[in-house]
Amino acid sequence: MINLSIVTAVHNQIEYNRLFLETLEKYTFNPYQLIIVDNASHDGSAELFENHGATVIRNGSNLCYACSQNQGLEKATAPYVAFLNNDICLSKNWDKRLIDYLDAFRLDAISPSGIEMMEDETLTHRAMRRWRRVNVLQRLRAAAGFRYSAATLRSLVRRMYGDWERFTEKRSAKFQGFLYPGISGNCVVARRTLFEKIGPWNPLVASADWDLQLRLVKRQGEQGDVRQCMIAGDVFVHHFIRATFRLVKSPRSCGHAPREMADAYPEKDLRYLTRPKVSLIIAVHNRPEFLEKVFASLLNQTLRDFEVVVSDDGSGPAISELIKRWDSGAKFKYPIAHVRQEHKGFRKTIVANTAAVRSRSGYLCFIDGDCILHHRFLADHYATRKVGTVLSGRRVMLGEELTARMTMDDIRTRKIEAPSFWIGHAQRSSIKHGVRLAAIAAVEDAWRSNKNYCILGSNFSVFKGDFYRVNGYEEAIIGRGLEDNNLSNRFKVAGIRIRTVARKAIQYHLFHSSDPVPHSKETIARWGTPKAFRAEQGILKST
Repeated sequence: MINLSIVTAVHNQIEYNRLFLETLEKYTFNPYQLIIVDNASHDGSAELFENHGATVIRNGSNLCYACSQNQGLEKATAPYVAFLNNDICLSKNWDKRLIDYLDAFRLDAISPSGIEMMEDETLTHRAMRRWRRVNVLQRLRAAAGFRYSAATLRSLVRRMYGDWERFTEKRSAKFQGFLYPGISGNCVVARRTLFEKIGPWNPLVASADWDLQLRLVKRQGEQGDVRQCMIAGDVFVHHFIRATFRLVKSPRSCGHAPREMADAYPEKDLRYLTRPKVSLIIAVHNRPEFLEKVFASLLNQTLRDFEVVVSDDGSGPAISELIKRWDSGAKFKYPIAHVRQEHKGFRKTIVANTAAVRSRSGYLCFIDGDCILHHRFLADHYATRKVGTVLSGRRVMLGEELTARMTMDDIRTRKIEAPSFWIGHAQRSSIKHGVRLAAIAAVEDAWRSNKNYCILGSNFSVFKGDFYRVNGYEEAIIGRGLEDNNLSNRFKVAGIRIRTVARKAIQYHLFHSSDPVPHSKETIARWGTPKAFRAEQGILKST
């Protein structure tokens, strides 16, 4: 049974096509239908693919990316469709792993990682710089019209990565389960039914891949019947990058002029295009007056590129009204996402996982809706981030009297950040967590590197991929207190380090009474010190 249709557009470049076919046939796991959209090639490319059993659509002229993909999509018959560039080098079982993720996480589209979309922007910049150095001779060779072969292209891959199979297998082991938001237009695997929901590739924009992601993110937020495209960190594909674009000098013959995204969409929709640096997930249950103070502290953040995701464990209508009021004023760069579930006891774990799935950034920061943030809170978390590391701070526990008389102006003017404002009105043991001393924080972090340091659920951050690796919170835990210990211990079992950012990432906890939900000895024994790092009932069970 054919489970996968592969659509690839080509315009000459027979040596790239030979390497593409070589890796496609060697590394693809599933039986597949290969559909080649040949845009007026004259170097034997069409015949090459036909000799390998492909269905070739021959066009008399060169069509744009979107029109070519749509031609192939019309011929696709399998439930999954892979849209592949011809200037890529695939890795072992690329298709099986991507389709497995589509099924397990109920995704609609997924891409592999690669030098253009690594797990962190710093690593992306580093990989791109290296590729530009490795590829400089090939760019000059192609521009001058000199001959080159598939062997020449293989040598570039070898110079970039060493042994290709060893490199990709090592990455696969290191980043298994590591998923993060994004799209790579050189390789997109999607459910064929997705295009019945949202329509075909958009030929009216120059960046059809980013247009697809914009439509997915927007519809995910507004209708909830599709999911944004994700990237699988353990599947790596090399892209030679815009090889056809550099060589094709003639304009496309589709009869339309593609527009830039900024010209094709209203400004309010363009907020769905860019990926925030941080997704701030705020756990709430009622207390809208507290949440508004938290929102006010967000306006002071030095790092402005963040989205707000309210993780609501069944609050009343006042929370929703507050979110609508703040969102209508466009006070933040991105729309506020409100993820709510019915209240059936303390079930933070379930809604927190749902909020993480909904989030749009590759980096997550978790806080509670009763914690006011220092103006450098997000910047401190983001600047200290590292793949394979969780950051956790602590908080100043404010007293009842100060909480009652605190005003919005105290937050807007950052008066709350002066120790003289709250010393004498806070829990004495927490005072040290309210004075920002970055140097001491570094010493404490080094001292605690081998200690039993755990996360605080109201003040921790982690790469989304690492959160996915452990399958998020354990949803079988109902009740307050044990969920953070369980998550901490599973991070450690997975080899993910927990670092302290106390004395740097500062927050101020507003006083309120709480009703603890005690756990039985059996529950503590079952979930307190797990031996496996993946949650038994986590993101995979909640999506």
